[in-house]
Amino acid sequence: MTDNEIIKYIDDGAIFYLDFFGDAVHMESTDNGVYRMIRPKENKQGVKFIYDLRLDHLTDDEAKTKITEMKSSGLPVW
Repeated sequence: MTDNEIIKYIDDGAIFYLDFFGDAVHMESTDNGVYRMIRPKENKQGVKFIYDLRLDHLTDDEAKTKITEMKSSGLPVW
């Protein structure tokens, strides 16, 4: 198994776990096509962060815009 295959396996496992966590009764997960965000539902408590970044299909300018958007959110990025 190559290093890239190992990294993809770990990333896929982490995304599965985070999606599962986002399905909890008090949480929700959204996907804007470039990244996913997990957060607590309204009037609930929980963590909030960005994960599953998919910037490879964007132009350099689009990627810079999305990166700026993520940074300005002040949320941790998984």
